[in-house]
Formats: sequence, structure tokens, C-alpha cells
Amino acid sequence: METRALHIFWWQALKAPERLLDDLARYTDVNTLILDAAYMAVDDPADVTVLARVYGNQYMLPSTAPFGELPVRVVDEAVYAAALAFMDLARRRGFAISCHNAPGMARTACIDIAGTPTLDEDVTGTRELGGLRFAHACPNNPEAQRFAETLVHAVIAAWPDVEMLDLNHLEFPHWPRTGLAELFVCFCDFCRDAAHAQGIDFEAIKREVAQLYQALGTPGEASAARLRPADVATAFARRPQLAAWLNFRLASMSALIERLAGAARESAAAHNPGLRLGIDVHLPAICALVGTDLDLCGRLFDWVSPKFPDYMPGSVIPMTAQAIAAAGRYDEAALREALRDLCDLGPDPAEYVPTGMDEEGAVLYPNAYDPAIIARQMPHLAGLTGKMPLYAWTWLDNRDYDGWRRKIDAVRENNLDGYFLWCWEFDLTHDALADSKGIF
Repeated sequence: METRALHIFWWQALKAPERLLDDLARYTDVNTLILDAAYMAVDDPADVTVLARVYGNQYMLPSTAPFGELPVRVVDEAVYAAALAFMDLARRRGFAISCHNAPGMARTACIDIAGTPTLDEDVTGTRELGGLRFAHACPNNPEAQRFAETLVHAVIAAWPDVEMLDLNHLEFPHWPRTGLAELFVCFCDFCRDAAHAQGIDFEAIKREVAQLYQALGTPGEASAARLRPADVATAFARRPQLAAWLNFRLASMSALIERLAGAARESAAAHNPGLRLGIDVHLPAICALVGTDLDLCGRLFDWVSPKFPDYMPGSVIPMTAQAIAAAGRYDEAALREALRDLCDLGPDPAEYVPTGMDEEGAVLYPNAYDPAIIARQMPHLAGLTGKMPLYAWTWLDNRDYDGWRRKIDAVRENNLDGYFLWCWEFDLTHDALADSKGIF
């Protein structure tokens, strides 16, 4: 049976559970609800950003006891009881439950373990990620490892009988929200110690990566030459430590993923033997670049959910190209095209049309996405196809039902086993669901 899973915000589920479930049953063919391990406790959700509502300020857990001295915040008893009641009601209405858990995000309003430092912080001592916000934790940080493992154990114990556990964001940063430096990580002391233990020349890696980062940001004479994939190969040939850096990152994240999968299996055996364990992975073509080993995921998990995100061609690539082009060496359009080639996203749109939305998390240029991207990415999933269920992570942005229908057509044409849909609160009101005409 095709899995048709829809992400639900907790505050919306708890505010009007009967109405929401009635509308989903009446107006959609959704059979699985995705609920976050985190919860945003706020009087008016409109007072905080979308991303704050996503990552929450408390975990949907009954106690902080499993975390010991770690400063973890959890919901109060009444909220936890209401959540259990909602999940029970949803199951009785015929919906399966998937717990969406991001244990690699260890610097949020729920927990403040030191986030992965940027290269600038390591090289110059400055801090680029101002303020408390969600941030990836270093997979070599022992405190982050302990937190992530404990969170997995705690959620499985506290969410009885859920059908699926969905581990997300076990990867390195890929979105230059505050600048290009966010992408050049991680060079913290924990990484240094891990590298030295493996006999890796960490200082040489750091010098070479710093040289690349600084070269990208140093003003120079403009070039109209088109960047080609061969240029990337040449860069690695001339800077062999770049490959060593990416390999070290991949191995570091793989060790954390393997540890968390083992923790999940252990807890499931004790609390929920029927639990199906899965992992969300980034755009398949660049999984290794952001630290995710697809072959390893195929061995450790029951299912994999590859992302085909609008934000990659519509926000990340334009922002990255703009950040590099700011130094004047490269043409911004040529950089966008080169980055799309690197990510196997196909040709640029004729024109980048902005949404005009300034909400954090909004896609800047939604027309940069083409559902044909899904077919282009399938060869990168060849090692998993036919061996396990693959559920496509898709996004509904700006209530573009026609665009999302084309995505789902592409999902089915490429024989994926279903979809996970990320939508926003305004997509789940009674009127919006009634107007959606059965698209979900």
C-alpha cells in the first residue's frame, strides 16, 4: 500500500483534534500523520517564526530524567497526556503515526549544546551564528552524541505503539543562512581529536579548506567563463585535502547515524517491537557531500525518505551563488548553473521569479523547481531502489496545488513507494482542506 504521509504541527493537532482528523478523513487520502518530537509552547504561534514552530521549545516527553544534567526542556504533564490522546484517537480513525525526530539538531530552543562552529569561528575566533537558533551539532562532540542517543531512546519509550520513527537532519549544514562560512564545517576540537586518533593530518585539511574558503571570498577580477563539473574535479586534484575533509565528515556522520540506529533498535525491542525505523536523507545527488552515506542507510534502516526539496534550487543554490559572486570573481548566473549541475537538477529556469515573501523558511524562487528533478535524482538512489521502501519527501509551498500534483505524478511515475508531505498550518485549516479537492 502506498504511504501518504502528512506533516502536522502539534499546536494545531491539540487545538482542534476532532476537527482536524474529521477533515483529513473527509477531504484527503492521507493514511499517515507525521508528528514532531518537539513542541512549541507559545500562547500565539504567530508570535514566532515558522522555523521556531517547527523545531519547538520543548520536547514531547514526560520527563527530563533520561537526560541527566543536560539542560533539556520538555512539555508539562497535561500537554503530554493530550498528545497521547491525539495519537490514540488518530489510530482509531485509521491513521498510522510517524514520529519526526531530529536528534542532530542539538542547538535549539529545546536544548543548547554548542552548535557546529563555522570555519570563521575556528580561523578568526569570531562567531557567525548569532543568537539561539536551530543548528547542527558536531557528530564528534561527545555531549551531542549522548544527547542524540538519549533523545532516540526517550522518544521510543514515551511514544507507545507509533508505527514509524523518522530520523532527520543527520547531515552537515548546507544552507548559507548567515554566509558562506556555514558550509565549511566542522573544525572544532572534537573533530581535531577524532582526526588525530585516525592518523589524519587535520591541520593540513584545515589549511586547505581555509584557503578555498578565503579564495572564494577574496575580491578579484571578474570572469565570464562558465564553470563546469570538470572544474570541480580539477579543484580536488589540486587540493587533495578537500577530498580527505569530505571523507572525514562522511565517516564522522556515519558513525553517529550507526550509533543512533543501534539505539533505536535497542529501544524498539524493549518498548515497540513493530516499530519501523527510517531516515530522511538530503537530495540524493549530494548526500555524500553533506555527510550521508546512502549505502550505510540501506543497511541500517527499514525505509529511506529521500528529499526532493524546492528550497534547494529555489533558495540554497541562489543564496550560495550570491555569496560567492559577492567577491566579484564569478558571475552569479554562471555559479547558479554550475551548482545546479553539481546537484543534478537540470537546466536553470529562463528567469528566477521571487515570491516576495520574507518569512523565514520561505522558498525564494519557487519557479526554480521542476518535478523532472525527481527522475534526474533516481539514478543516485540505484543502490536502494527495489531493496527497501523509498518515500519521497515533498513540499507544498504557497498553496501551489497544481505544482504539488505534478510532483506526486513524478513520484508515482518513478515507482517510489509513497510520499511524505511538508505543508504549513494554513494548508490544514478546514477551508483549505475542503478547497484542496482531494489532492493529498
